[in-house]
Amino acid sequence: MLRCLEPLRDRRDGFGGIADILDQAFQPSLRLEGRETAYRWLVAAQLQCRGWDEYHGLQQALERYATFAAHYKERWRQFISDTTRPDGPGGSLSIPHHRLVHFLLAVDEVAAARSVVEAMVDTTVEDFSDQPLTSPAWLVQAEA
Repeated sequence: MLRCLEPLRDRRDGFGGIADILDQAFQPSLRLEGRETAYRWLVAAQLQCRGWDEYHGLQQALERYATFAAHYKERWRQFISDTTRPDGPGGSLSIPHHRLVHFLLAVDEVAAARSVVEAMVDTTVEDFSDQPLTSPAWLVQAEA
């Protein structure tokens, strides 16, 4: 079954209709083909299921992050790189946001997660700095 799905696994064009089973293919691949081959199924699932996109399956992405952490925690930087690349020439780059924080926490990179959150807050505050808004209480407390 895995060999039949392989040509569809690596497609980035949305055709093939296997996005929903990519996560499920990981465990059989791990058992039958080993860590390296199984890793590609998680990458494909993250890409085809749009795991960094806030409008697609948060619970599915969180489960994928936990699975990744259980088997590949030390490769977290590679996973981010492998799953944020453009779709090809002129393709869009997937930029993680709050889901990156979830992922970093899953792989026990707490300092990196904190740094991302601080950058997100700083950017948001900067983006709205010229607006006539009062600072929220939580921000005032955090700055104190």
